[in-house]
Formats: sequence, C-alpha cells, structure tokens
Amino acid sequence: MKKSILIVEDYLEAGATFKELLELLGHEVAWVVNGQSAMQKLHEGTFDLVFMDLNLPDMHGLVLLKQVQDKGLGPNTRFIAVSGHSAKDVAAVEAIKVFDHYLEKPIDLAVLNRILSSTA
Repeated sequence: MKKSILIVEDYLEAGATFKELLELLGHEVAWVVNGQSAMQKLHEGTFDLVFMDLNLPDMHGLVLLKQVQDKGLGPNTRFIAVSGHSAKDVAAVEAIKVFDHYLEKPIDLAVLNRILSSTA
C-alpha cells in the first residue's frame, strides 16, 4: 500500500538515497534537511510515516518530536527515529521510549520492510 512519507535527514547522500529507495518501493516521499523545515511540512500536510534523524543541525530529533506533539501535528503519523548510534547509546535509549520505531544506520532493509508493512 502506497504511503505518504517524510524524511528528515541532514546528510545529503543518506537523504537522497533513502528517498530514492522509498520511491522505488512505490511510496510518495518528501525530504527535508532540518527540524524547522520538518515542522513546516507537517503544518502543510499529513504523512503516514516520518523517518527522523536524531542529530539534526538545528535541533535534536527528540526536541523536534516533542514540538510536533505539543502542537498536535501528525496525530495519526508514525514517527521513526533514525540514527547511526547503537540502540544501547543513551540518546537512542531515550528515542526508543518515545518514537514508534528506532532504525539504526545503515538501515536494515528487512527491518524497514517490517515497519512499512506494519503500518499498512
């Protein structure tokens, strides 16, 4: 089933590659490079999924998610933290508590497929 997806990733090569992969899988994908742009996109429309890097140039992903929740944006959106940190890292442990899913970079395609199919 086609999903509307927002990627929040400041590393250009990773963002472009992830966007292309999700589009090849048949999804409608928007990509932004910082938290402020993500907030704007979430104000403009709705998304089924948001894949959010934790280490953004203008704010941490945990702060961004809290702002999104405080403003009531994306009430039916699933938020997935994406990070190069191990799931045992302190920031990752915190993210696992508040995000719907946590993906470690490099992204495991089997895990990605489970997330995509669990939100059908």
